[in-house]
Amino acid sequence: LKQAGVSFQHYSQFINQLLHSILLEVLKLQTEKKPVELRDWTDEESEVKGFLQCLPYISQLRVAPLQKREESFKDWEKRKRLSLLNLCLQAALCQEVLTETNMDTLISSVNHGKCDFLLDLCSHVKDYETQTGKSVLSALKPIFQSAPTVWYVYLSETKASLLLEVLKLQTEKKPVELRDWTDEESKVRGFLQCLPYISQL
Repeated sequence: LKQAGVSFQHYSQFINQLLHSILLEVLKLQTEKKPVELRDWTDEESEVKGFLQCLPYISQLRVAPLQKREESFKDWEKRKRLSLLNLCLQAALCQEVLTETNMDTLISSVNHGKCDFLLDLCSHVKDYETQTGKSVLSALKPIFQSAPTVWYVYLSETKASLLLEVLKLQTEKKPVELRDWTDEESKVRGFLQCLPYISQL
Protein backbone atom coordinates (compact mmCIF):
# COMPACT_ATOMS: atom_id res chain seq x y z
CA LEU A 1 0.00 0.00 0.00
CA LYS A 2 2.92 2.35 0.66
CA GLN A 3 4.26 1.80 -2.83
CA ALA A 4 1.08 1.22 -4.77
CA GLY A 5 1.61 1.91 -8.47
CA VAL A 6 -1.76 3.58 -8.91
CA SER A 7 -1.96 7.36 -8.64
CA PHE A 8 -2.59 8.17 -4.98
CA GLN A 9 -5.40 10.58 -5.76
CA HIS A 10 -7.54 7.59 -6.74
CA TYR A 11 -7.73 6.52 -3.09
CA SER A 12 -9.94 9.52 -2.39
CA GLN A 13 -11.53 10.42 -5.67
CA PHE A 14 -15.15 10.04 -4.60
CA ILE A 15 -15.83 11.48 -1.14
CA ASN A 16 -19.41 10.20 -1.20
CA GLN A 17 -18.44 6.59 -1.98
CA LEU A 18 -15.57 6.03 0.44
CA LEU A 19 -15.34 4.36 3.78
CA HIS A 20 -13.28 7.08 5.41
CA SER A 21 -11.96 4.80 8.12
CA ILE A 22 -10.30 2.77 5.33
CA LEU A 23 -8.91 5.89 3.63
CA LEU A 24 -7.56 7.05 6.99
CA GLU A 25 -5.82 3.71 7.59
CA VAL A 26 -4.21 3.81 4.13
CA LEU A 27 -3.04 7.39 4.60
CA LYS A 28 -1.49 6.47 7.94
CA LEU A 29 0.61 3.83 6.17
CA GLN A 30 2.26 6.38 3.89
CA THR A 31 5.81 7.55 4.62
CA GLU A 32 4.80 11.17 4.00
CA LYS A 33 1.72 13.30 3.53
CA LYS A 34 0.07 12.87 0.13
CA PRO A 35 -1.95 15.19 -2.14
CA VAL A 36 -5.58 14.22 -2.56
CA GLU A 37 -7.84 15.08 -5.46
CA LEU A 38 -11.60 15.12 -4.91
CA ARG A 39 -13.53 13.84 -7.91
CA ASP A 40 -16.90 14.28 -6.24
CA TRP A 41 -18.28 15.22 -2.83
CA THR A 42 -21.22 15.04 -0.47
CA ASP A 43 -22.89 17.20 2.15
CA GLU A 44 -23.76 14.21 4.36
CA GLU A 45 -22.44 15.25 7.77
CA SER A 46 -21.03 11.87 8.83
CA GLU A 47 -19.06 11.47 5.58
CA VAL A 48 -17.73 15.02 5.75
CA LYS A 49 -16.60 14.51 9.37
CA GLY A 50 -14.96 11.23 8.38
CA PHE A 51 -13.02 12.88 5.60
CA LEU A 52 -11.87 15.68 7.93
CA GLN A 53 -10.11 13.06 10.08
CA CYS A 54 -7.82 12.44 7.10
CA LEU A 55 -6.58 16.04 6.89
CA PRO A 56 -3.46 15.55 9.08
CA TYR A 57 -2.20 13.05 6.48
CA ILE A 58 -2.95 15.17 3.39
CA SER A 59 -0.37 17.58 1.98
CA GLN A 60 -2.64 19.36 -0.46
CA LEU A 61 -6.31 19.18 -1.38
CA ARG A 62 -7.33 19.58 -5.01
CA VAL A 63 -10.67 19.46 -6.78
CA ALA A 64 -10.79 17.69 -10.15
CA PRO A 65 -12.18 19.46 -13.21
CA LEU A 66 -15.79 18.91 -14.23
CA GLN A 67 -16.36 15.18 -14.86
CA LYS A 68 -20.07 14.89 -15.67
CA ARG A 69 -20.97 16.09 -19.15
CA GLU A 70 -24.63 16.40 -18.23
CA GLU A 71 -23.79 19.02 -15.56
CA SER A 72 -23.12 22.62 -16.60
CA PHE A 73 -19.88 24.24 -15.50
CA LYS A 74 -21.85 26.90 -13.63
CA ASP A 75 -23.81 24.30 -11.64
CA TRP A 76 -20.65 22.29 -10.95
CA GLU A 77 -18.79 25.38 -9.76
CA LYS A 78 -21.68 26.31 -7.46
CA ARG A 79 -21.86 22.77 -6.03
CA LYS A 80 -18.10 22.65 -5.55
CA ARG A 81 -18.04 26.03 -3.77
CA LEU A 82 -20.86 25.02 -1.41
CA SER A 83 -19.14 21.72 -0.57
CA LEU A 84 -15.85 23.47 0.26
CA LEU A 85 -17.74 25.96 2.42
CA ASN A 86 -19.40 23.08 4.28
CA LEU A 87 -16.04 21.33 4.75
CA CYS A 88 -14.62 24.49 6.35
CA LEU A 89 -17.69 24.91 8.54
CA GLN A 90 -17.60 21.31 9.76
CA ALA A 91 -13.88 21.66 10.46
CA ALA A 92 -14.66 24.65 12.69
CA LEU A 93 -17.17 22.52 14.59
CA CYS A 94 -14.75 19.60 15.02
CA GLN A 95 -12.15 20.63 17.60
CA GLU A 96 -9.86 17.65 17.02
CA VAL A 97 -9.17 18.67 13.39
CA LEU A 98 -9.21 22.41 14.00
CA THR A 99 -5.51 23.16 13.62
CA GLU A 100 -3.81 25.79 11.49
CA THR A 101 -2.12 23.12 9.35
CA ASN A 102 -5.39 21.31 8.66
CA MET A 103 -7.15 24.56 7.80
CA ASP A 104 -4.33 25.48 5.42
CA THR A 105 -4.79 22.11 3.73
CA LEU A 106 -8.49 22.77 3.28
CA ILE A 107 -7.96 26.21 1.79
CA SER A 108 -5.22 24.91 -0.53
CA SER A 109 -7.95 23.75 -2.92
CA VAL A 110 -8.90 27.37 -3.64
CA ASN A 111 -6.48 28.44 -6.36
CA HIS A 112 -8.29 31.48 -7.68
CA GLY A 113 -10.58 34.07 -6.17
CA LYS A 114 -9.46 33.40 -2.61
CA CYS A 115 -10.77 36.75 -1.36
CA ASP A 116 -14.21 36.02 -2.80
CA PHE A 117 -14.15 32.53 -1.28
CA LEU A 118 -13.33 33.88 2.18
CA LEU A 119 -16.14 36.42 1.96
CA ASP A 120 -18.51 33.62 0.92
CA LEU A 121 -17.25 31.55 3.86
CA CYS A 122 -17.91 34.42 6.23
CA SER A 123 -21.47 34.71 4.88
CA HIS A 124 -21.97 30.92 5.10
CA VAL A 125 -20.79 30.83 8.72
CA LYS A 126 -22.83 33.89 9.74
CA ASP A 127 -25.96 32.23 8.31
CA TYR A 128 -25.17 29.09 10.34
CA GLU A 129 -24.66 31.17 13.48
CA THR A 130 -28.01 32.89 12.94
CA GLN A 131 -29.79 29.56 12.46
CA THR A 132 -28.19 27.73 15.39
CA GLY A 133 -27.16 30.44 17.85
CA LYS A 134 -23.65 28.94 17.95
CA SER A 135 -20.50 31.07 17.69
CA VAL A 136 -18.20 29.67 15.00
CA LEU A 137 -16.55 32.53 13.11
CA SER A 138 -13.69 33.11 15.55
CA ALA A 139 -12.69 29.42 15.27
CA LEU A 140 -11.94 29.98 11.60
CA LYS A 141 -9.36 32.71 12.22
CA PRO A 142 -6.52 30.59 10.74
CA ILE A 143 -8.36 30.39 7.42
CA PHE A 144 -9.25 34.06 7.30
CA GLN A 145 -5.74 35.05 8.29
CA SER A 146 -4.33 32.98 5.43
CA ALA A 147 -5.79 35.53 3.03
CA PRO A 148 -3.64 37.03 0.26
CA THR A 149 -1.40 39.97 1.14
CA VAL A 150 -3.74 42.28 -0.79
CA TRP A 151 -7.53 42.04 -0.59
CA TYR A 152 -9.22 42.45 -3.97
CA VAL A 153 -12.70 43.85 -3.58
CA TYR A 154 -15.54 44.37 -6.06
CA LEU A 155 -17.39 47.08 -4.20
CA SER A 156 -20.55 46.84 -6.30
CA GLU A 157 -20.89 43.12 -5.43
CA THR A 158 -19.32 42.81 -1.97
CA LYS A 159 -21.30 43.17 1.23
CA ALA A 160 -19.27 45.67 3.24
CA SER A 161 -20.47 44.10 6.49
CA LEU A 162 -18.81 40.81 5.50
CA LEU A 163 -15.60 42.54 4.48
CA LEU A 164 -15.58 44.32 7.84
CA GLU A 165 -15.99 41.03 9.74
CA VAL A 166 -13.11 39.43 7.84
CA LEU A 167 -10.80 42.44 8.19
CA LYS A 168 -11.42 42.45 11.95
CA LEU A 169 -10.09 38.88 12.11
CA GLN A 170 -6.71 39.86 10.61
CA THR A 171 -3.65 40.23 12.82
CA GLU A 172 -2.74 43.50 11.13
CA LYS A 173 -4.17 46.08 8.76
CA LYS A 174 -4.36 44.90 5.15
CA PRO A 175 -4.02 46.74 1.83
CA VAL A 176 -7.21 46.66 -0.25
CA GLU A 177 -7.44 47.03 -4.00
CA LEU A 178 -10.82 48.09 -5.40
CA ARG A 179 -11.57 46.27 -8.66
CA ASP A 180 -14.77 48.24 -9.19
CA TRP A 181 -16.97 50.62 -7.24
CA THR A 182 -20.46 51.95 -6.73
CA ASP A 183 -22.24 55.20 -5.97
CA GLU A 184 -24.89 53.41 -3.90
CA GLU A 185 -24.84 55.34 -0.63
CA SER A 186 -25.39 52.41 1.72
CA LYS A 187 -22.52 50.42 0.17
CA VAL A 188 -20.19 53.41 0.27
CA ARG A 189 -20.99 54.06 3.93
CA GLY A 190 -20.53 50.38 4.71
CA PHE A 191 -17.11 50.36 3.06
CA LEU A 192 -16.06 53.45 5.01
CA GLN A 193 -16.53 51.41 8.21
CA CYS A 194 -13.69 49.18 6.98
CA LEU A 195 -11.13 52.00 6.73
CA PRO A 196 -9.70 51.55 10.28
CA TYR A 197 -8.63 48.01 9.25
CA ILE A 198 -7.10 48.98 5.88
CA SER A 199 -3.43 49.95 5.60
CA GLN A 200 -3.58 51.19 2.03
CA LEU A 201 -6.30 51.67 -0.56
